[in-house]
Amino acid sequence: MATIDEVLGRVRSFGSEPRVVVHRRGPSPFPLSCSLSNPVPWSADKVEAACSASLPSDLKAFWDRVDSARLFEDVEYGQWGLVFWSAEEVAERSPKIARERSRDYRPGDIFIGEFLGDSDLLLIRGDRSAPDDGQVMIALPIDRRAEWDTVGSSFTDFLDQYVRASGDKFWESERASQPRA
Repeated sequence: MATIDEVLGRVRSFGSEPRVVVHRRGPSPFPLSCSLSNPVPWSADKVEAACSASLPSDLKAFWDRVDSARLFEDVEYGQWGLVFWSAEEVAERSPKIARERSRDYRPGDIFIGEFLGDSDLLLIRGDRSAPDDGQVMIALPIDRRAEWDTVGSSFTDFLDQYVRASGDKFWESERASQPRA
């Protein structure tokens, strides 16, 4: 498995200059760009207290290297891409989202980002006593938690897959290929 440094290296090599990428259905309809902000001092204790959760080590490593990130962003219309919030934003936003989505919230849920152009949120599990600790999920706005996709066994696993897919929502093609009951 790749390391955070390897994945961030691939993001940096993609660059911030917008360009068309090829997704599974063909070329992206608009140029995409990646940007990483410089790291800033942050407190793991503050985020863990605000979210009532334990931060996975690879998420901590990410915030030690970058403050926030905008990956494969449609810079022309703002209708595509993934925004990883800073640790400060997570400490502020995640508890509010947990209250708003209380029917599906579980202790240890940490909301860490949002997809542009829709209401999907990125969630990482931070409950060391749970079997799904560290897993990454897509929190859908309307569907119940049972319908949410698990998209990585860890933050690094998800980030690696997402970067390799050039920002394509790889889990949607996996869902479409599964037989219906």
